[in-house]
Amino acid sequence: MRCESNPIVYILIERAERELDSKLLLALFLVKKGFHVVVGLQWALSENRDCLPTGIFLFKGMNKIHTDNMDNVRQFGHTVVAMEEELLDYCMDPPEYYDFRGHFHTDANHHCQLFLASHKFEMKVVEQIMPDLNVRLTGNPRTDFLRPELVSMYGPMKEEISETISSGYILINTNLTLNSRLSPQVLSDLHKRIVPEDRGWMKDDKEWENAHLKWDTYNLKSTFKLIELFGQRSPNQKVLIRPHPIEATETYTKFSKKYSNVEVTNNQNSARPWILASDILIHTGCATGSEAIAMSHPTISIQGKDSELVQCRVTNHVSYLTHTAEEAYQAVQDFYAGKLK
Repeated sequence: MRCESNPIVYILIERAERELDSKLLLALFLVKKGFHVVVGLQWALSENRDCLPTGIFLFKGMNKIHTDNMDNVRQFGHTVVAMEEELLDYCMDPPEYYDFRGHFHTDANHHCQLFLASHKFEMKVVEQIMPDLNVRLTGNPRTDFLRPELVSMYGPMKEEISETISSGYILINTNLTLNSRLSPQVLSDLHKRIVPEDRGWMKDDKEWENAHLKWDTYNLKSTFKLIELFGQRSPNQKVLIRPHPIEATETYTKFSKKYSNVEVTNNQNSARPWILASDILIHTGCATGSEAIAMSHPTISIQGKDSELVQCRVTNHVSYLTHTAEEAYQAVQDFYAGKLK
């Protein structure tokens, strides 16, 4: 008698601190549907494509690096499904020069058999770039984990943070590309690997780079000014800085060590229990602001008034929006005084 095994799904993860919990949730639902599931680092699973049983590879991105790996796994009979998590916080059209072909490389037309769109805006973008690609609007497990019935999972971690670090603090989540742990050369090499061979795209990309540099520079200045304000004016208010996992934490440690009430915390696990254990979150256009609001947690965004990149992000629409570090600092004081709505 011939015995056929159930389908196997390989769930690829790039950064565990950002993806692992949501990918495990997806794995749970797949197992309940009768699939066998393997969760692992994307590079390890892709490199071992030739010795893995034929199955479905679920990619977490669609740029040129991912599509090259899609091609490689397809050569060994695997099926390719993909989603894109970098645009999870986008809600409306960005400036005209923002071309999404850096995120969605047209090679996916040939190598990806199904794309799972997180929202209608992303679905529209993909259909404009690759009208023949099979696209389904499904949502994303990262946002599913913000549902009230699932957020409670972070309760024990939240309590541990409150007991070991502080029972009440102001959390500053940073996301500064200018403070990357990767060297400029590594970043440049990565960028070259995803650039489409298109002069028009390269011209738009240069304009986007200039706008992003301006935005990132403003965010950097705002973040360090905010740390200074809390350190100098409010020594009794506990402040925790949680850098983005790609950032160099020592930058903040060196700057904040002169302030006894400011501490740089661990950034290698999910940000969500750290958000929930805080009194209020401050960010500079980071998607964690949207996550905080979805968990009914107060949050403040600092964004320059003249920034072209403010309006296209959900996080700036749902957070209490300020334009300077001074405004954000005062908003926190108003929050503690019960004046901030």
